Amino acid sequence: MRLHCAIVVGTLFVTHAAKAETGVDLGPPCTERASVSVPSKLPANIGGIPVTKTEKAVVSLLAPDGTELSRTVTFVGDLQVLEVPKLTVGAIYTVNWSADCGSGKVSFEATAEMPLPTTAGTLLAQPPYFGDSSPYACDEARRPIGRQYVPIQFTASAELAPFMGVTDVDVVVDGVRRSGDWPAAGQCKAVDRLVTLTASCPAATTFQRVAARVTVAGRPALSTPEIVVEVPCPSAVPDTECRRELPDAGPDYGTPSDCGDPFPPTTTSGCVIHRGGLGLFGWFALASVSMAWMVRRRPR
Repeated sequence: MRLHCAIVVGTLFVTHAAKAETGVDLGPPCTERASVSVPSKLPANIGGIPVTKTEKAVVSLLAPDGTELSRTVTFVGDLQVLEVPKLTVGAIYTVNWSADCGSGKVSFEATAEMPLPTTAGTLLAQPPYFGDSSPYACDEARRPIGRQYVPIQFTASAELAPFMGVTDVDVVVDGVRRSGDWPAAGQCKAVDRLVTLTASCPAATTFQRVAARVTVAGRPALSTPEIVVEVPCPSAVPDTECRRELPDAGPDYGTPSDCGDPFPPTTTSGCVIHRGGLGLFGWFALASVSMAWMVRRRPR
C-alpha cells in the first residue's frame, strides 16, 4: 500500500505539470479503491473472504452463471469481510470489485468442505543473526554496532491450513498488536517467516513475548501459544575483528519487513519496504541546477 501511495505522488506531480503546460484539467486524483486476494481453491464452507475497500467501492461474489450472490462487506474486528453463502463443491466462483481507482476480478473453485479450525498453530524462534559481517563496526568496548535479527516461524495447524487463503494473521509482541501496512491475507502471512524481531546493538539482551492471532474470515479469532524469545546482541569481539573507522552508511533500507527478510526487494508477495531516493521531483531539480551551472561555465 505504501508503494501505491508513492506512485500516486509521482503521478500527481506529472499531472499538475501537464496541466500547467497544456491547460488541460485532468481532474482530481481517484480516492475510492478496492482489492481482493484469494487462492485458486477454497473450501465450500469458507463463510467469508477478506477484502480491502473504501466506502464507495463495490465488491461482489458472482455465481458461475454471473448471478450476484453477495455484496455485503462487514467488519469482523479490524478485518473487512465479504459475506459468502454456502457454495457448491466443484463450481467456479468470481469475486468482482470496482472503484474509481480501477476494477478487477479473481476466480476460485469451491472444494470439499473442511472442519472449521479450532486451533491456530505454533510459533518458533529461529537462530538469531547479526546484520553486519566481520570486520564489525565496534564501540570502545569492541562490541559490534548494528542490528540483531531473530526470525519467528509460524506453522499453521493442520485444520487451519486449508483456510490460510482467507486468514488474516497478526503478531502480538509484549501484549501489543503489530499493525500498519501488513500484507494482504493469504500472501506472505501464510509462509513460515511471519515476523522478525530486532535489536539495535550494542545493548543488553532482551526477552520478548510473542504470539500470533489468526482470524479466518467471518470466524472468531484464534491465538497461538505465547513464546518468550531471546534477542541477544553479540559480545565483545577481538580487536582484529573491528574496523578502524566507520564506513559510509550507504542508502537507508529502513526496518525489516513484516515478512521476515530485513532487506527485501521493493515488492515481494505483497510486502513493501521504503527505500531512499531523490524521486521524480528531486531528479528534475538536480538536472535544472546542473544545466544552469554548465551555462554559466560556458566559455565566452
